[in-house]
Amino acid sequence: MKIAIFSELFWPYVLGGGENRYYQIAKRLAKNHEVHIYTMKLKETKNYEVFENIHIHRIGLLKHPLDKRNLKPLPFYFFSSIFQELKNFDVLDCNTYFPCISGFLKSKIEKIPIIATIHDVYLNMWGESLGKKIFNPIGKFIERIVCSLPYDKIITVSSATKDLIIKNFSVDEKRIEIVPNGIDIKLIDKIKAKKKENQICFVGRLVPHKHVEDLICAIEIVKKDIPNIKCKIVGSGILKESLEKMIKRKKLENNIEILGYKKNYEDVIKIMKESEILVLPSTREGFGIVMIEAMRCKTIPIAYKQDAYKDFCDNKNSILVEERNVKELAKNIKYLLENERIRKEMAKNGIKTSERFDWNKITKDIERIYENVVN
Repeated sequence: MKIAIFSELFWPYVLGGGENRYYQIAKRLAKNHEVHIYTMKLKETKNYEVFENIHIHRIGLLKHPLDKRNLKPLPFYFFSSIFQELKNFDVLDCNTYFPCISGFLKSKIEKIPIIATIHDVYLNMWGESLGKKIFNPIGKFIERIVCSLPYDKIITVSSATKDLIIKNFSVDEKRIEIVPNGIDIKLIDKIKAKKKENQICFVGRLVPHKHVEDLICAIEIVKKDIPNIKCKIVGSGILKESLEKMIKRKKLENNIEILGYKKNYEDVIKIMKESEILVLPSTREGFGIVMIEAMRCKTIPIAYKQDAYKDFCDNKNSILVEERNVKELAKNIKYLLENERIRKEMAKNGIKTSERFDWNKITKDIERIYENVVN
């Protein structure tokens, strides 16, 4: 097959789960198919290159930074993608959100079967997610357009997102298939690291809906009983500076370290493997791949309850607490740090769970959907 993929961001920008998903799937598909990615221009990269057999076309006018999100280049990418020449392609797969709109228009012009990959449904959470309330009505409007277009097939990453699409946008259930995010089991297992006593971690973007401030407050509570608790925060984002000030104000500099964006994925996994617990105090997740990564690292996930986790979380492999309940978050961090036997038992169950989410298996599922749509 000759496959076109529209994704506003792509390798080497892999800060978000969606970008990493397309990278992992594309490089596996490219072993047997011709794969072309149409993505935004990125600083320090070529406008066109072949990487791991993937044809990467970076289009638009402005260049996007590698270490954060920026909306300015997006309109230029949107219009450039509409005018791309897509001859003799068998299928077009579009990442949420603007790539779905431009891709849909392009599919009608070129008469190419189109698939939309929708990771999450935000509804009234756009303002919180983007950090400004003004984005709420704009986000809701765009989301309604994107989710309601008559694609040949919609792929989503969890049963929770599928349910939201059906409920809010009246999409026929038969048009939606669930293909979860995955992990590179072979790569994760290859990385060696020893657990560090009383170390926990957070991995993700430093944006409002991740609520890293709740983790900081929880550590302040736990520190009273476990003075040597350490927390490694891996990630960057618009709240980095304010979180650093919060840590300093609470005199937690010896306990919490914000490491920023780690370009090397293996470095992230090493930190995760060294940690006893991964804490994800997010109130909005479409899937939460970092939870599966933690399980594979024998690191116990503690997170706020989210419907997105119901496909893989239970009380045998993770701990879920009520949203924004910092005291409960602290209580469970302390409980796990003080109970090695419980951690080891949960780690065994987490390893078993992670087996279902290997990228090689997931790529085969995607390939099957492409072939069904083409035929």
